[in-house]
Amino acid sequence: MRALLLAAFTSALQPPRLTQRPQRPATRLYNTAEVEACLNDEFPSFAALVFQNEELWRGLRDGSGYTVLAPNEAAFNKLEDKRRSQLKDPRNGEVVEQIGAYHVISDPVSKDDLYESSGVVTAGGRIDV
Repeated sequence: MRALLLAAFTSALQPPRLTQRPQRPATRLYNTAEVEACLNDEFPSFAALVFQNEELWRGLRDGSGYTVLAPNEAAFNKLEDKRRSQLKDPRNGEVVEQIGAYHVISDPVSKDDLYESSGVVTAGGRIDV
């Protein structure tokens, strides 16, 4: 079965602080349709960005599991109006696809794995922690 760990962070501008405040519990989903439905229902602003990258989602459907680090609506609301407009502008499609890719890890990982690592390899590239 494919498994997904969906983690929501409260800010798009700051890295998560796992030891300072409780985070929303992770949601485990077992197929891509469930993931898409969850993102559309609970993280609509993020879903609008990440689903633009069709190649990314096609690759994930063929995999054995993945992790999505989804910023919540509060994080998007903290962005300036100009930044939100830029994210919606079709001329910025390539940048938006890359942003979405940086929020997807091509393997299932736990919050403990993330916390104890020195970095993570996302579909968009390596991020040092």
